[in-house]
Amino acid sequence: MTKFGEIRVLGTSFVVRLGPDAAITTVLSGRVEARREMLFSPDSSVAASADQEIELAGGAPTVSVLERDALDRRLVWRERMVALDGQSLREAAAEVTRFSGVRFAFADTATAQVRLAGYVAGDDVEAFLGLLENNVGVSADRRADGVIVLRSD
Repeated sequence: MTKFGEIRVLGTSFVVRLGPDAAITTVLSGRVEARREMLFSPDSSVAASADQEIELAGGAPTVSVLERDALDRRLVWRERMVALDGQSLREAAAEVTRFSGVRFAFADTATAQVRLAGYVAGDDVEAFLGLLENNVGVSADRRADGVIVLRSD
């Protein structure tokens, strides 16, 4: 059970990625069912099979089919890498925090919503900051408490 809804295993292999805005379940083999309880409408449930993904976010759950390269990107975390495939900076920073322990804050909402693409080692904070500075114009300021504040230039 996540704050976004319930995921039930039906004899399968899968990966669940919890982000700040959604829970995403990538099905590697077998079948997964997800359900979201909706306050003022009927509960909504979906099922996915191998090479499909379920997203539980604000509305009803959705299922999408993954191409082979997208599936490979979903699994790079096994090599301590972060695959950035259109995720927001807030989502990417959460992944880097998961590997490195370094905490991030955002100067404003627009910075947190910047979309990213590329690969970076999850525990290489300097490489992540370099990617941000060189590719999307986001700078970093380190606070005394160790938090890195990200800001669009």
